[in-house]
Amino acid sequence: MFVALFFVSYIDFMRSVFKSTAVEWDVKTITAGDYSVEFKITRQMWANFLNTFYNPTDLKPKLEQFRIYFEREMS
Repeated sequence: MFVALFFVSYIDFMRSVFKSTAVEWDVKTITAGDYSVEFKITRQMWANFLNTFYNPTDLKPKLEQFRIYFEREMS
């Protein structure tokens, strides 16, 4: 009886160890590419941004203003 109880406990322990090892490997191998989306920005889209949204007197860089513009358009 003792051997059976020890065996069940050992199997449960090993299952927990392998589960945490798998989670640790997943965390270590995450890259930005796993959560990135790529969009093709046409000249017409860029021209529309420059004509309607871009403010040259704003202290934010042009690409930061474009990011804000793009987020607004996509939501």
